[in-house]
Amino acid sequence: GAQQCEVIAEFSVERVGQVDQFLRSFELGDASDPSAIVVRRIAGVDGRSRAWINSIPVNLSALRQLCQLLVEIHGQFAQQQLLNTETQLAWLDDYVGDPGLVAEVQRHYDNWQSIKTQYQVAEAAVQRAAAHRELLDYQVGELDALNLGPTEFEDLTAQYKRHSNQEVSKLQIRELRQRLEDQIVPLVSQFQAELNRFQGDDAELQATQDFFETAEINLEEASSSLQSYDTLLHRENVPIEDISSRLDKIHDLSRKHKIHPRDLYAHQQDLHNELNRLVGTAQDLQKLSTKVSYARQQYTDTASELSTKRQQAKSSFCTAVIDTLNTLGMHDVDFKIDFRAEEHARGLERIEYLVSPNSKYAPTSLKETASGGEISRISLAILVVVSKASKLPCLILDEADIGIGGTTADTLGRMLYKLAQESQVVCVTHAPQVAALGQTHLQVVKSSEQDIQIDALDATKRIEEIARMVGGRRVNQEARDYAQTLLREATMSE
Repeated sequence: GAQQCEVIAEFSVERVGQVDQFLRSFELGDASDPSAIVVRRIAGVDGRSRAWINSIPVNLSALRQLCQLLVEIHGQFAQQQLLNTETQLAWLDDYVGDPGLVAEVQRHYDNWQSIKTQYQVAEAAVQRAAAHRELLDYQVGELDALNLGPTEFEDLTAQYKRHSNQEVSKLQIRELRQRLEDQIVPLVSQFQAELNRFQGDDAELQATQDFFETAEINLEEASSSLQSYDTLLHRENVPIEDISSRLDKIHDLSRKHKIHPRDLYAHQQDLHNELNRLVGTAQDLQKLSTKVSYARQQYTDTASELSTKRQQAKSSFCTAVIDTLNTLGMHDVDFKIDFRAEEHARGLERIEYLVSPNSKYAPTSLKETASGGEISRISLAILVVVSKASKLPCLILDEADIGIGGTTADTLGRMLYKLAQESQVVCVTHAPQVAALGQTHLQVVKSSEQDIQIDALDATKRIEEIARMVGGRRVNQEARDYAQTLLREATMSE
């Protein structure tokens, strides 16, 4: 009848490098206590859900990603991590025991992929520009052949106009200059002389006198300019046909490029710049290609070193898993690791655990192993072998004793006891030999209403519960004595 459910869990993560890396990546660490993680989730009856990591709101994907690094759930049909080949590779690397090398491979791979992406983008740009570059090469070559000067069109146009009316212009210029020198300049001089006769000391007329002096100077300059222009007309001897032909070529190209002739030179420079940019892009592509090769070599060298260590560890890892399985009663089991070449962020190969419960048959992948009880023990054995290196804070084992009894159950219990020295182990079991070795004993029962009830048992209740597990519903003194023996032996094992 409640409107919402809230679950909070606290983890100690002093030895888990992957968790520390995850927290740093998302800035979720607790600066006051870096070794502690508190996760919290609230789910309402309306279907809404909220989650926090160290009091910081996160989405459920981040919460799930973190908790996969914190808890391994091992059950008859729920080997969540073991059946994942990436986890299998991670556990082999944990067994190898060189996390720094694994991180270096990841770093070099990421760098290689980043530069490779830059190269692919640049390569696509060069390919798209290839046809455009051919056109630019042709257009620039055509304009370069014209060899147009910055102001040549304007200069030629003016020169053409002069040449078109050269004889008329010469006569007009001479006439204008003659009139200026013979009529206008003397007239201004005459005005100045007459003004000087009655100016006397009248300062008010001084400004007028200054204007006449300035006018006389300007007229002399104008006469000199007309003289220079007249000289220019006599000096220019370029045939008008050559000028006309040159202008025709400029007009033809300007029409071809659909711009005004006076803008043709600037257009030529723009095309040169664009072509240089495309050439530069091609050169950058070559530089990126060199960088890609170097980055890939760095990755390959580092990953090859890691591959060598994996291959060296493979035999002892498989032997340790087989020995553990033999201890758990699987005496004819075979366990191998299949290596397949593939470049990725974790190295140069993918691996997969191969198992055969009967050595007469070739090992196959764990997913293809038929018996749930067998795969439960196989995955448990692998967990035991890598537990010291993998450093998972918490292992939840759901009925790991399926199909196990007698001395094998006792062996399994002691394995779990040893495993609990490295990680917290929460074990659901029906085997009294296993239950007796736990530091804490919780009884889980279902009521008639199907509600789940969990009770923490004290020493007396624990004896009764283990006795019930030994003798079934009828608990007698013999069962109690055996329960006490199991508990006493468990205490001695500590």
